[in-house]
Amino acid sequence: MTSAKPKRIPNPAGRPPKCTAEQVTEALLKCDGNLTAAAARLGVVRKAVYDYIKRYDLQSVLDDAREKMVDEAVGQLHRLVRDGNLGATIFYLKTQAKNRNYSERIEQTGANGEPIEYRQIRTEGRPGIEELKTALNGNRVAAHLVEEEEEEEEPA
Repeated sequence: MTSAKPKRIPNPAGRPPKCTAEQVTEALLKCDGNLTAAAARLGVVRKAVYDYIKRYDLQSVLDDAREKMVDEAVGQLHRLVRDGNLGATIFYLKTQAKNRNYSERIEQTGANGEPIEYRQIRTEGRPGIEELKTALNGNRVAAHLVEEEEEEEEPA
């Protein structure tokens, strides 16, 4: 008794697909949603795996495989914290204990701790050279560009 081969859905180019939905599902699950590894397992390029996922409507399989991997990573992080790993403990507190003020705060200030200066420049039309010079005061690179443009505008 011979078993019937599963029906293959043709791809947009008209060629029959190389892999079945079952093969792609198995590869995605065994590779924890890693598309590059799944492609290698199937003997196809990464783009083909994307095409198979779309063709066979396997996005939920991919999502489940990746969620399983996230659960594994969280479990490993918990083990490291319980084992006293300082880096894992700090990471966990910064990302999971913000409600207890375990977070980093970055404050941005201007020069020498002063408040950041904001200047409004004209946004209608092209600003004049003097407006650009005023707006770019203290910026060596930008000031150089303004000087170059000023030289180009001078009549010969």
